[in-house]
Amino acid sequence: ATPNDYRKAIGLALSARVSNPGVPLAVACSAKVGQILEPYFDHIILENPSLRGFEHKVHLDRYSPFENTFFFDSDVLLFKDLHTITDNWGHQSYTAIGGYLDDGFSSFGLDRKAVLSKLGKDKLVVIDGAGHAFFTKPACQEVFDLARHVTAHHAEYAGNIPYADEDVMDIVMTMLNLAPAP
Repeated sequence: ATPNDYRKAIGLALSARVSNPGVPLAVACSAKVGQILEPYFDHIILENPSLRGFEHKVHLDRYSPFENTFFFDSDVLLFKDLHTITDNWGHQSYTAIGGYLDDGFSSFGLDRKAVLSKLGKDKLVVIDGAGHAFFTKPACQEVFDLARHVTAHHAEYAGNIPYADEDVMDIVMTMLNLAPAP
């Protein structure tokens, strides 16, 4: 949560409290809004100020104080109990809703066919628009370590396109043979 979107985080927290009572909530936020968000969350985690924008998402394992984490972007509202979903998704270290594609371009310009050729794979996990993820510690360590590696070498993996965590996680999930959730 940032000074520009902390109200969305409050909305997410309030909807989570109603639809998932008793589930502890954490927020990663800038120091400027931590105190404002404190009444709504059980854990306030100050963001790493050296990271920018989408890069924070490849550090979620470091931000989360939980063994099992269901991450949501702050512009999400929850209306249903998530236990059924987490029970179904808990069989692998990291997942998000998506599918597979073998061509075309992501909304950020990732050439899927070119990436598949580099990776030696025949289909790419695609989680476009994924403002969510479910992961389990410590099993997710490999996922996030690889995501940080791909981030550090973004142009080598993705070409000369803008950085997007979704593209990075598409690459990582494909490399690690992690299936997207239906």
